[in-house]
Parts: sequence; C-alpha cells; structure tokens
Amino acid sequence: MGIDAILKKQLNQQTLLNTSISLENYHNNKKPLTDRNRGLLGITLGKTNGRNQYLLGFHLGKEFPEHKAGKQFSRNILGLAFKTSHEWNAKNTSFLNLNYNIYKHQAAYPVFPDKRKDNRYSIRLTHEFQTSDKAILVFSASHIANESNLNLYDVNRNEIKMGIRYEWD
Repeated sequence: MGIDAILKKQLNQQTLLNTSISLENYHNNKKPLTDRNRGLLGITLGKTNGRNQYLLGFHLGKEFPEHKAGKQFSRNILGLAFKTSHEWNAKNTSFLNLNYNIYKHQAAYPVFPDKRKDNRYSIRLTHEFQTSDKAILVFSASHIANESNLNLYDVNRNEIKMGIRYEWD
C-alpha cells in the first residue's frame, strides 16, 4: 500500500521538471520480519524534441523496518534512470529505459558477516501499437543484472512480455 505525490513544472515549451515523493508500506504475512515502510524522493528532468522525448531521473530512498530484528531486509536506495521515446507515427511509439540502482542493506544477515550491497542494472525496450482509440498492444523485452557483494544474490534475468492496455473515460 502506498501514496504518491508529484509536482510538475513546465520550465519552457520543451522542458518539464517533476519532483515526487512516495510513501509505501510492505507487509508479508508469511515473513513478518520483512515488513517495512519506504520513503522515496525523486526528481526528473524531461525534454521534448519533435517526436522524441528524453527523461533523466534521480531518486533517493530509505526503508524503515517494522521489527528491529528485520533490519537486514531494509535498504538505503540511490538510483539513476534515463528514458527515451520516439513516436514513429500516430499509432506506433517505442521506448528505451535504462536504470541503475544501489541498494545498501542496513544490517547484516545472521549467516553472513557483511551487510549486503547490490548494484542493479536494467534495460527495457518497449513498443506500443495503438489498435483503436482506446486499445494499445504492448510488446516489451528487458534484462536485469544484479551484482551483490554476497554472490548468492547475483542475478541475470531476461523477460519478454506482451499485453493489451485499454483506456476509458
């Protein structure tokens, strides 16, 4: 469960500045030590140039464990994102998202002497095809790489998704 607040400021005809705050609550009935609250602050600068849009974002976050014994599941977060899109025509738009996040866990797991630190990289390529005034086909391919000081958490994952988005008034 969470709440978001976003403030947008149009700096000029082509440039937009977004600031955001997110407050989220995570509950896991099977693993209550992982219950935590998260706060995120973000700032994004966007630029439009014809049919292209470019966004550069930065976010900073902190998680607060609900149980002191679960502090190893709570993280400090620092992230950077770049997103771009190109509108090919009225029905076709492509997107590229690049993300980098640093997650520093606030305490060590009982079985490891060091606090966990992860560097997570992701890339996503998406294409949207508008089939009608309200329906859009979405195709997406992504890769996520997580490098951790605890090798157990090193991950390379690929995803391919296809879906339909329907918009209504």
